[in-house]
Amino acid sequence: MAEQSLTWTGSAVTAKLKAAQIAGVNRTMGASVNHAKANHPWQNQTGILEGDIQIQDFAMAQADGVRGVWGVRSESAQARMLELGGTIYPKNAKFLTVPISDEAKLAGRAGNMSNLAYVQSLKGQPMLVDQHTGKVHWLLMKSVTIKAKPYLRPAADVTYPKLADNIRKAYEKAGGATEGNSDGG
Repeated sequence: MAEQSLTWTGSAVTAKLKAAQIAGVNRTMGASVNHAKANHPWQNQTGILEGDIQIQDFAMAQADGVRGVWGVRSESAQARMLELGGTIYPKNAKFLTVPISDEAKLAGRAGNMSNLAYVQSLKGQPMLVDQHTGKVHWLLMKSVTIKAKPYLRPAADVTYPKLADNIRKAYEKAGGATEGNSDGG
């Protein structure tokens, strides 16, 4: 009987697998970012929040696997409010000002408009109106409840199921063996 030898390359296989995991996680996070940017449910006005959706920490090997972080770069209350919903209360004033006219939306805040007067509707709704024309520009509210408009979680729901396939493809690209292909490794 002929003598056979086996060369163990376990550490090389492990290194390829770890690299494939990193590549697969990065690819999945990139797909999540792209999906969230392309499918968010809000009307984009400035592009700032959409621009903040990105990979925050590219995937890195850790003792128990691979970890990467994607989402909204800034920890803004606006980003959380859109994703999760909630109630907003005024911090430094008696009321929140809610723009309802095109002029108010363009001004950005009530303090940027002149000739405003405080009035109440017949039903008691506080408002800021143009003191000359009576046109209503702002509603004054004690609080505003924002309905959740998730954009990160739906992106994860679409892209995360593809994680294993992304890792497999990266492993095969690196020359790793997969089921039915025993020549790599």
